[in-house]
Amino acid sequence: MFCGGKPASTKCSLKIFLASSGELRAERDGVFKLVAEVNKLHGHLHLEIVEWETDLPSGNYAGKRIQEEINPLIQECQVACVLFFSKAGKFTVEELALAQRCCQKVFVYFKTGFSTTDRTKLQSYGEVLDIREQIEKANQLISKDYNDLTAFELHCKDDLHKYLAQKYPAVQQPPPPTVLRTDLYHLPDLQPHFTGRASELQLLDQAWADPNTHLVQFIACL
Repeated sequence: MFCGGKPASTKCSLKIFLASSGELRAERDGVFKLVAEVNKLHGHLHLEIVEWETDLPSGNYAGKRIQEEINPLIQECQVACVLFFSKAGKFTVEELALAQRCCQKVFVYFKTGFSTTDRTKLQSYGEVLDIREQIEKANQLISKDYNDLTAFELHCKDDLHKYLAQKYPAVQQPPPPTVLRTDLYHLPDLQPHFTGRASELQLLDQAWADPNTHLVQFIACL
């Protein structure tokens, strides 16, 4: 198998971009555990998680727009996991759009159970519902709901495992050649003397007894 120009004898390195708002910190931490488990299931692969830890309200980092630092990281990834709950930050939405253009596979997960009477928060949640509706209409991405951390980890692990098994299957090595062995202890019993060949045996006896005979030649014809 070749992956990124590497032969089957080396592990294929794949990058997974992880995008979500800060409210889903537990899910983000859980991805590291489940990716480690997926790596064990696919010994020929090495999955590496890429995430952006800096979250500045201003949207700027070191004099630059944060997203200008994040976008190159997304473009290097083969897989993206995008999570939503009560709000759809503009950066997360932009990351989702870029991942759809650059990544081979994008998984989207929506956490359920959000409830509030705050109008501002309801408006933010409405943006999440809009994204979900767009995904369903486009029918181009795999999206799933989950209600707790355990359900999310099960979904994500199962999705990654199935995708990798299909997209990056391990090359099956051919079985070693079968070596045929002869068991000398189970050969058939033979007679103590040759059967037939009376004239040939008589000739051998005569040659053995004759001191002037030094060589006897037999030619077998099929």
